[in-house]
Amino acid sequence: MIEIKDHEKPITARAIDPSIVIKQLSEQLSSLEEQLEEIHQPDTNIDRRYEVIKSNATVRKRISKLIQDADNEVNLSLTIIVGLPPPIETSGSPGW
Repeated sequence: MIEIKDHEKPITARAIDPSIVIKQLSEQLSSLEEQLEEIHQPDTNIDRRYEVIKSNATVRKRISKLIQDADNEVNLSLTIIVGLPPPIETSGSPGW
């Protein structure tokens, strides 16, 4: 870390004492940790797994299982699915 004095001519830069830098960074990390702990509230009742699936067959199986097991709704985020069969859009049974 350096301190830049841009109000001087010529502009100067000097190294800051490492112990001061470490103290400041430690304080910032502690503050960040406290903020993260405040907003991090995991809900153990919700399954929050995220998966990357490449096989079309696996995608179809997972979607079918999610729909069959769902009580109310299923939220999916899909990048690209070419030729998605219409039954997935209109019924709770995939029909593949």
